[in-house]
This record gives sequence, structure tokens and C-alpha cells, in this order.
Amino acid sequence: MRDKSCATRLLCTIIILFVLASVSFSQELKGLTAFATIIKPSKSLNEGFGGGISADFHVSKAIFVRPAYDFITADTNKGTFLCTFYRRHYISLSIMYLRKFGFAWFPFIDTGVGYYFHELRARVIEGYNITVVKKCDFEELKNGFGLHITPGIRVQITPRLMLNLIGKMLFYNTKKSRFVDIYGNRLNEASVTNLNLSYFQVSWGITLLF
Repeated sequence: MRDKSCATRLLCTIIILFVLASVSFSQELKGLTAFATIIKPSKSLNEGFGGGISADFHVSKAIFVRPAYDFITADTNKGTFLCTFYRRHYISLSIMYLRKFGFAWFPFIDTGVGYYFHELRARVIEGYNITVVKKCDFEELKNGFGLHITPGIRVQITPRLMLNLIGKMLFYNTKKSRFVDIYGNRLNEASVTNLNLSYFQVSWGITLLF
């Protein structure tokens, strides 16, 4: 009899929590998202790691405006660059469409425009054969605007916390300038190459709702 009473109380507790969570989950989803990323290998870059942060501002029932910042660091040892490391900063603004399905599933898609800041770095030897990583001074990438499209899904696990899985395709063409030849000799005039740095990255992270 006692076991039956405990089971009844447990069931009632679960039902009450479910109702409270459903009410909480029906709020407007405004939040701050922190995420970690990995880029898939491209013709120019190997896999890399990074992170970022974004904020969602509710506009209408399913439409949000999302400013974001993210960065990536990656190896450049695919023959495209003389410099060893690549670092990219991306400041963007997106329109996001998000809908709720089931109890706590929120698939979404956003698209927008952003500005790329690039930096190439290289290992150099400074006195006593000490190797350090410094900004590359013989090769550079031009900064500029690009586009992105981002499908993803969120899973709400508490009234204030969501888990995210995102796939993001970034589209960007730029120019690469090199100031030395293949032997390391300084050139009187930089050699300029058109370069497609579009690639796909996977992100995961958390969203805090407020």
C-alpha cells in the first residue's frame, strides 16, 4: 500500500513539473548563446577550433534578430599559404526563424551577412633559436563582407537553459597577397591571388533564456 502511495505521489509530481515546464517553455525565447565550433576541412584550411557568442531578440512570433561574434583558428598546411596558422573573426547580423515542435524541440534556420577579419600567423625564430608564433609579415588576406546560412536545433532542458547543435555554411571570397617568392626572397610588388574561403562549420553550445 505504501509503495502504491509513493508511486502516486511521484506521478503527481512529474505531472505538476511537466505542466509548470510547459508554461515556462511558452515564453518568448530571448536569450544569450555561447558556442564552441569546429570547421570541416576545406581546400585551403585543415580542421580548426573556435567559439563565439550571440544574442536573440524577439521580433514576432517566430522571427528573431541575431547579432553574433565568432572566431576560428586553423592550420594552413594544405599548400595554399606559406604562413602556418589562420585566425578569423566574424561579426554578423542574422534573421532567424524558430518554431517549437513537441515538448521542447526548437528547430531553426537563420541567414545573414557579416564582416570577416583575417589574420595569418607564422612560427619564427628569435634569438637563441627560440621559436615563437607571430603575425605573418609576408602574406596577408583581405578583410571583407560575406554571407552565411545556419540550420540548427535547440533542445530545452530547463525553463532557462537550452542545448544547441548548429551547422553553418559561410560564403566568402577574398584576395591573398604574398610579398615573398617560393624561396623567401622579398618581391618588389605583391603577388595577388583570388581565394575562396567558404567552408562549413559545426557548433554546439548552450542558450540562457531571459
